[in-house]
Amino acid sequence: MKFLQNLIKKLLEKPLWLILAVAFLLRVLYLILNYPLWWDAHVYLGMGKFLFSGGKIGMWEPFRPLIHPLLLGIAWKMGLNTIIMGKLLDLLFSLASVYLLYKIAEKAYSKTAAIISSIIFALSPVFIMFTGLLLTEPLAILFGLIGIYFLVKETSAKNYFWGGLFLGLSFLTKFPQGILLAAVAISLLLTKTRPEEQLHSSLLKKLSLLFYLSFGFLIPVMPYLILNYILYQDIFLPFTSGSWIITTATWAYNSEWWYYLYWFFVKNPLYLLFFPALYLFYQKKEWHSPQKSIIIWAALLILAYFWYLPRKEVRYVVLALPFLSLMIGSFINYLYELNREKKIIKPKAFWIAFTIVLLLPLPSNLYFERPPTFEKEIRKIVVEHNITGMVLTSDPAFVSFLDNPIITLDGMEFAPTIYARERGRYKLLFLGDCDLGCPPQDKACYIHKKQFLEQIIQENNPEFTSQYKNCTYMMLTPKT
Repeated sequence: MKFLQNLIKKLLEKPLWLILAVAFLLRVLYLILNYPLWWDAHVYLGMGKFLFSGGKIGMWEPFRPLIHPLLLGIAWKMGLNTIIMGKLLDLLFSLASVYLLYKIAEKAYSKTAAIISSIIFALSPVFIMFTGLLLTEPLAILFGLIGIYFLVKETSAKNYFWGGLFLGLSFLTKFPQGILLAAVAISLLLTKTRPEEQLHSSLLKKLSLLFYLSFGFLIPVMPYLILNYILYQDIFLPFTSGSWIITTATWAYNSEWWYYLYWFFVKNPLYLLFFPALYLFYQKKEWHSPQKSIIIWAALLILAYFWYLPRKEVRYVVLALPFLSLMIGSFINYLYELNREKKIIKPKAFWIAFTIVLLLPLPSNLYFERPPTFEKEIRKIVVEHNITGMVLTSDPAFVSFLDNPIITLDGMEFAPTIYARERGRYKLLFLGDCDLGCPPQDKACYIHKKQFLEQIIQENNPEFTSQYKNCTYMMLTPKT
């Protein structure tokens, strides 16, 4: 008991470690819930297997960045459980990001702002939900924050070089993170010239820093572009194909202009303070401060990018979360100091209100549906039929627990073509009819889908069928 009391006392003396301890415990509890992985996570696991098997097993999607699949592939090659390792890495990346955000806020604002910002960031349900999903965001955020930390720590050629290098790694983990490079460039160019500096020398200094920033950024990016040319004869293919992907099946996603206003800002009411924080930034003319300006521009550009995209999901906003948290943490500190001066409410009441608004969204925003995965059923069929060949599937989930080559049907638009191409080659077919969606008003698509499903049943032997809500799932083997 005495040990526990001493531990709590030491943690209270060091707020950052207390925040990290709470963040750790909350994420461990969340991991215990063991939510199923999302579509993209299975693809990254499959790409990792593909990389380290010479393309013999797993799967490949050229528009995906490579760093995250590379890490998962290393874990798989070492014989480790890739899902468990991925969850542990998510936990590590998440906690390291909270630590870095605290340090950035301490440099750009104050210690009090650092405490508030890191609490907001650590306890944000949008950030917590990524722990254990094996997606690229936790690592991309970590690399991005390392880069930003170098830039706010000190304005020097060395720091801008290292900042650029880590921003490059962040970009190679999640392509939209390239926005951070633009945010840094804009903030640097808008920095006010010091009275003792001449305009000419100030401009040369800014251009010099931009050179070191870009040079650092290109060190990891250039080999990737060269690899693209070797693999695809097109250095920009992952970017162009990725840009095309987000324009497909937009009918299945939200596209209303107000989507993020309601589903992110209103549902997480503390983040509504971003708007008065932005006004305060303008009022104080803080764009002249490169440290604060980087944070503001990063938040604005990331939000603008995802607001512009036709596909809108709350999870996309997580990339802006560190910068929103920094801005809001600084603004809450400003409100607290203002309240102390004006004595509007008691300080205790101020922090109670802050805590309530912070914690209110946690329960509802951390609940997810648990669709079936059929892992046991597919393993049983694979063993019974001794299936070592290709699995053709409408869902990439099986790549996470099967060491087989996987080909996905890629939705109703491409499924008939891919099925015809792979006929005679696949050894097992998994089909979920809800994975083959049609636009609501496209009657021709529904007719085509019905004909395609009839063809599948006619040409294959059903091994397993299950119903979940309005979706039918089938596992079939080809007729010999």
